[in-house]
Amino acid sequence: MSYSTQMDAAKKGIFTKQMEDVLKEETHITKDFLMQKVSQGKIAIPANKNHINIIAKGVEDGLKTKVNVNLGVSEECNNYQMELDKVKNAAGTGSKADRRKTACNKSE
Repeated sequence: MSYSTQMDAAKKGIFTKQMEDVLKEETHITKDFLMQKVSQGKIAIPANKNHINIIAKGVEDGLKTKVNVNLGVSEECNNYQMELDKVKNAAGTGSKADRRKTACNKSE
């Protein structure tokens, strides 16, 4: 494999296993579309070619991108509204919500 990144592979016309993983998940796009967008840097696939035990995901507007929202408050930063706005913003992008309890055993 003579490429350093997924973008480099796409630019060289190499269809990687990681790109195949993305295409299986994103059934509404074609291989040619994926290769073009990855080569242009418009779709990112955060997957190192040496990581063999992962299922790669594509990151870009229009893909089923997983969004993690880190919530937390402390004595220095106790703005609950700001933390709730993070969740609302993530949910507004179409990401799926996952409600988890905090270390204080509270959830909203």
